Amino acid sequence: MVKPHTAHTDTPSPVFSAWSDLLADAASRPWLAGLLSRRGAATFRRFIYFYHRLLGLPARLRRRWQRKLGLSLAGTALLLALSGSAIYAAPGGVIVVDEVNCTLVDAITAANTDTATGGCPAGSGADVIELRADVVLTEVNNLGNNFGATGLPVVSSEIRIEGGGHTVGRRADAPDFRIFSVQHSGRLTLRNAIVSGGNSESFAGGGGIDVNSATLIVDDSVITGNTATIGGGINANYASLSVSNSIISNNSATLGGGVHAYVTDTKIQSSSLSGNMADLGGGIYIYRSGVEIARSVLSGNVAGSGGGISVQRYGLVTVVNSTLSGNSANYGGGVTGEGDIGMIISASTLTSNMADKMGGGIRSGLFSRLTLSNSIVTGNSAGVSGKEIRNDGSVTTNGNNFIGHSAETSAQAFSGFTPGPTDIVATSDGTHPTALTGILAANLADNGGPTLTHALVPGSPAIDASPSAGCAAAPVNGVDQRGFPRNVNGDGAPSENECDIGAYETQFESSPTPTPTPPPPAEIPEPTTLLLLGSGLAGLAAYIRRRAA
Repeated sequence: MVKPHTAHTDTPSPVFSAWSDLLADAASRPWLAGLLSRRGAATFRRFIYFYHRLLGLPARLRRRWQRKLGLSLAGTALLLALSGSAIYAAPGGVIVVDEVNCTLVDAITAANTDTATGGCPAGSGADVIELRADVVLTEVNNLGNNFGATGLPVVSSEIRIEGGGHTVGRRADAPDFRIFSVQHSGRLTLRNAIVSGGNSESFAGGGGIDVNSATLIVDDSVITGNTATIGGGINANYASLSVSNSIISNNSATLGGGVHAYVTDTKIQSSSLSGNMADLGGGIYIYRSGVEIARSVLSGNVAGSGGGISVQRYGLVTVVNSTLSGNSANYGGGVTGEGDIGMIISASTLTSNMADKMGGGIRSGLFSRLTLSNSIVTGNSAGVSGKEIRNDGSVTTNGNNFIGHSAETSAQAFSGFTPGPTDIVATSDGTHPTALTGILAANLADNGGPTLTHALVPGSPAIDASPSAGCAAAPVNGVDQRGFPRNVNGDGAPSENECDIGAYETQFESSPTPTPTPPPPAEIPEPTTLLLLGSGLAGLAAYIRRRAA
């Protein structure tokens, strides 16, 4: 039996208490006791890692995992520890930040220079910094920084920060500065951390994080409550940016409240951009950049132009399996494009967006190119023209879109745009007049998956209305926004059109599935379940989807 070696303390930590409870439970399960004994001490180290990772997840997501698996937090962590999931072992060692003996300021310097700094050990090559406490920044640290005041040393080497759910933020009464700066070909991976309170409004970009000629990877993290002139949450110039399983919320800027991308390859996946504000591009502002947004939601963002997304000169945005909801602007409540740009929107839902003037859902400006396929654009509003779509450039409809609703005419719904022959026009004088309440749910909701969606209501004309072959192929790749399978027969009538239009695929069930009685809190799956999950986190995700179906 594996037992941790720990120093004596009067009160054991939660992770050690959880481990002890699991060992006690395993004593009555010979198969589990034997498995733990064979795996040795490595299982305990992996258990600690996954226990802390699960603790750092948003509570809603953590509870969903536990509910779907029918396990306690400790049981889920042990399941992962026994699976093949990688724990990202650090090739250059781990620098542990407790903000007492080793601070994050000193840890970044130690990692950049491979030299012991303060109470932090020397880095070596690609380094991992592990946060064991919140980091509260109170003063400017401009070491190596050419882009304005920053609270932390510039990241100029390859560093991964494992946040453990901790916050890195600026104290409210501290002078203005951003939180992170990544420059000089540096590479920062930020995982499971919260970045908040940064302010670079008086000296250019990146209230939360500024990345110039470098690489930034944000995973399982929250960027919130930051302010800047450019890129309130994240500013990326001549860079590479990847955001996954993260939340970028309540940031503000002149350009790009959530994200500003300038000559930057950007990928945003399974993430939420919400409540951000800007003059241009409330959620994200794109200039001379290629941006891919997949399986994500942009909601409640506000701007003068482009409430959710603003694409400017030579930019290209691809939106697939995503939702734009409740964004607002003067022009282009959901998304707007100006100049020689491209907007490709596939298998997505745009609803409840508002423009004071033109293009409630989409505005395609002069010289802009819009390609629209298998998407829902309904329930948006505009004060002057184009409640759903206003086009002053060019539009290519690749078909099977669902546009408008019966409380508006086609002339009110779209301006400068002619639907294609396979599009469903639900306006009062369209091909299939349908009330908004008969199309989709009015509110964003947790319908499964990492982000919020608008579910299709029973009997919606968008169900099983698009060719299955198109949804099985790229860029939809056979899944909806939640990661649930596409081409599910949702109306009970088999056909070649089994794909639902929009970001949400109805998961049809022929009969109600009884809700099982949850097992005891520390219950561990039998060996067959462990074998099923042997492929690691990917297997776990697939298992959860099958349980949910």
